Amino acid sequence: MSRIEAWKRAAHTRIGEQLFRKARADFEAGTFSTLQPSVRVAKALAALILATPIAMLLLGLYVVTLDFPNLITLVIGGVLTACGVYVFPWSRKLPEGGFRREDLPELFALCDEVGARIGAKPLTLIYITDNINAFYTEHRGERAMGIGLGLWAIATPKERVSVIAHEMAHMVNNDVARSGILSLALSALERWYYLFGDSEIFDHEGYLLRERDGSEMFADGIMGILRGIVGTIWSVLTRLTFADSQRSEYLADAVSTRAGGVGSATSMLSKLALIPLVNAELRGLVPSYVKDGTAFYARITKAVTNVDPAERAKLTDKMVEEHHSVDMSHPPTFQRIAFLSDLAEPDQGPITYRQKVDAEIAPHIERIGAEILRSLEIQ
Repeated sequence: MSRIEAWKRAAHTRIGEQLFRKARADFEAGTFSTLQPSVRVAKALAALILATPIAMLLLGLYVVTLDFPNLITLVIGGVLTACGVYVFPWSRKLPEGGFRREDLPELFALCDEVGARIGAKPLTLIYITDNINAFYTEHRGERAMGIGLGLWAIATPKERVSVIAHEMAHMVNNDVARSGILSLALSALERWYYLFGDSEIFDHEGYLLRERDGSEMFADGIMGILRGIVGTIWSVLTRLTFADSQRSEYLADAVSTRAGGVGSATSMLSKLALIPLVNAELRGLVPSYVKDGTAFYARITKAVTNVDPAERAKLTDKMVEEHHSVDMSHPPTFQRIAFLSDLAEPDQGPITYRQKVDAEIAPHIERIGAEILRSLEIQ
């Protein structure tokens, strides 16, 4: 490890420990929804970002009327107006394919029980995906949770309760409400970035169609500078919200123990170290030898059960060494486990998993597993 890498690791460790202590203090004080100063700054920056397409739209309309019906002002104004309309994130729609209560009554009933225990409102939508992850989001009165079957397959019944409780805990902590304007601003930045794209001199397979001429090289240079500015603003915005997103995950872990227990939450997090075994199983899988979608997910489950203790310890050590995390919004997994280790089990025992949920989800396991097998055959 170089000196710079060692310095970065030490800095990340120091910041991580500060966030760890802050989250622990907030949990003990019960201040779940406190708005951090950095998030206030991020929201102000997000508001300015969202104002830029509106300003461009208004400027375009002004230019159109400046010397109407002058063709030049009509073209310039029209371009400005179109850019403003394109960049503004008019709506953030939920994905299609969500299930309602009548579709999954047992799973919704389990979620209702979890929500009642931790103080969360009832869900209105549940998504079942092929991911090795889970999520919670809100939009226009909808409270939606997504369950990735890759994660569901490697979890025990008790751990599944913890997964549900963790996602619904984001509702209790008011995490989505705090990040709403930020996600819209990031969407606008993404549109700005694509708007400032290079000249299209390559086809969809990456082959050169033609050489750039002088004017295109000049334009691409200007666009590159503008993309750099957008990228810098994106980086600043994400860094301002970094600490709050990390804190939110710690608090969601802690709140989830009220429904699932400390032991189940810890064991579920520990299983994330075994994801490489799932990846190895997928790499060695021959789709034609797998009977159906249910058998596919059975293979995934088997990959992380009865793991040799030495192999488990090796993977756990690697998780700690590499500071493994689910993604950039999550703290390192080993620190999340440490955060839970000092918590006491709740006075009420963990909620009992409803076995009828398995029968309810079985058709979706078969369907999604079969889709994955077909995609692997194509590859």
